[in-house]
Amino acid sequence: VVAARENRGWPGWRTFLLIVAAMFCARTCAMAFNRIVDRKFDALNPRTSGRHLPAGKISLFGAWMLWALGAVGLIAASWFLGDAQRGHICFYLSPLALAVVCFYSLTKRFTDYTHVFLGVALALAPIGAWLAVKGEFGFVPTALPAGGDAEQIVRAWLAQMSTGLSPIVLALAVVFWLIGFDLIYALQDYDFDRQHGLHSLVVVCFYSLTKRFTDYTHVFLGVALALAPIGAWLAVRGEFGFVPQEAAGAAEEVARIVEGLKSAGHKAVLALNKVDSMPRDALLGVAEALHAEGVYTDVFMISALTGDGVPDLTKLLAARAPEGPWLYPEDQAADVPLRVLASEVTREKVMLRLHDEIPYEMTVETDAWQEKADGSVRIEQTVYVAREGHRKIAIGDKGQTIKIIGTLAREELQTFLERPVHLFLHVKLKENWSEERARYAAMGLEWEG
Repeated sequence: VVAARENRGWPGWRTFLLIVAAMFCARTCAMAFNRIVDRKFDALNPRTSGRHLPAGKISLFGAWMLWALGAVGLIAASWFLGDAQRGHICFYLSPLALAVVCFYSLTKRFTDYTHVFLGVALALAPIGAWLAVKGEFGFVPTALPAGGDAEQIVRAWLAQMSTGLSPIVLALAVVFWLIGFDLIYALQDYDFDRQHGLHSLVVVCFYSLTKRFTDYTHVFLGVALALAPIGAWLAVRGEFGFVPQEAAGAAEEVARIVEGLKSAGHKAVLALNKVDSMPRDALLGVAEALHAEGVYTDVFMISALTGDGVPDLTKLLAARAPEGPWLYPEDQAADVPLRVLASEVTREKVMLRLHDEIPYEMTVETDAWQEKADGSVRIEQTVYVAREGHRKIAIGDKGQTIKIIGTLAREELQTFLERPVHLFLHVKLKENWSEERARYAAMGLEWEG
């Protein structure tokens, strides 16, 4: 849910089902390998002698085939979880995941901490699911607000760190839960393990100390589960939010707008956004106070994130819009040149990909637009950033990041322009790009520098 917060907490049915398939295949592969390598011990243990392999219900070849199917299924699901935006990190890590989940079955032969290895193996599940949705951890603060004060830097650092720490905290919770559970489970094989030289903390510590270890692991489990929602909140909000930020400045701005409407004798429609992040009682109080000013004909409480209230607002605005002739051709979506629209499409993809790393100190400029004889268009663009560190982040390792951004931008431009697009992107450093008058003039804006 936290990993998919940009999509309202839902990664989509395709991603969800592929994650479930990957988990199922990994579990099948691990269990088959466990039964294969432990088949001789299972045959000697009265508790496990009825299992399929020692009882002859399936052949050793059949067990290996089940293991192979599980391994292939995991690798295949990992591949299909990747795309141009997230890359194929799950696919590249899938052999390592297979090695870890299978290696656990061998640990009881040489270490007393076999329970820890089991916990680590199952703890790959929340980490894998996170990578399947996000394509990265994102907990290394690669870029902090330039020129910001200490509070801004701390808040940005918390947001970036907590984003990637959420799966780590959940993984730790799984580790502690599995250690405690497996210690209790292993008690029933205490005598058999001692007689056959198998390792575990139960064999070393006996019943009393095992019970104490189990209590400790469950305490740590509780701590990890308590930290998980805190990390999730910080990842989504970037702050605890106990104290309203910039409340005084916002109140002054609202008062100025109200006074301006009163002086001009105009009425307006009030839309209160972000209602999903504000207590209902406080929200109603704000709405009533503003409506009492007498300058608002209607009050709408909306959430741009969830879409709540937006249809009602757009319906009212459409009904009140005066009828008139088309000011632009019916198929023209905006009153800005296509070169500017193309720049905005690419800029959007940059921010969606790098919103945790690069502040909004970045712009995109279309350098060349060439119509080709075959009906396609060649577009050359430059991504300008204000810091050298941001340039390296935007390019990525061996150019992978800018390549992914280019692919996403090209796909949207082809849909928008309804023709093939050849897009070429460059990333350049220009510290004072935001102070160039020509950039604002190209967008029809006046620059007051």
